[in-house]
Amino acid sequence: MLKWLFNVLSKTSVNIVAGLLSFSAMQYIENLQPKIPIILYKLLLFILSIVLLVSIFLLIRNLIVKHRDSNQLNRSPIAFVFNTSPDYKAYETYKGLMYEIEYDYPNSFSMHRGGKEFRDVTGPLCVNDNFELICKKKFFGTYAYRCHHCESKYKSKYNKYTLEHNAKEFFRKQFK
Repeated sequence: MLKWLFNVLSKTSVNIVAGLLSFSAMQYIENLQPKIPIILYKLLLFILSIVLLVSIFLLIRNLIVKHRDSNQLNRSPIAFVFNTSPDYKAYETYKGLMYEIEYDYPNSFSMHRGGKEFRDVTGPLCVNDNFELICKKKFFGTYAYRCHHCESKYKSKYNKYTLEHNAKEFFRKQFK
């Protein structure tokens, strides 16, 4: 918890310094009030107030984004590649999004008896036409998914890898 707080505060130290500078500048301008015209004094006070509010807003936004990013899974740099294509593919929906599930037959005899082994899940895919969705991160750390073919839009608080991992666990439990 302390490490996370230190990381967030170190990344947003620019906003904190800007806020402190604008606050100290406001104090300095208040001391200069009788020496400068009242319109200029109010204008400078207004501008510094806006800078202070924007820096506080950005600090809160960064805290929200860091908290949401800490709940996401990241893809590992090691990839496992299958040399052969899967024996069987199925399309299933999970929480409103489509996923492609790959199965393998353990041997040639089990294909006739209906035995399948779970292999992998890819997705999320568009529900309408099974194209892979394009992921874009939004301002407050949420994710928007868009199909480039039919222009369907989906919103989620999870990134692509987290959605794929959750679906993989769901289908693996369902398959057993």
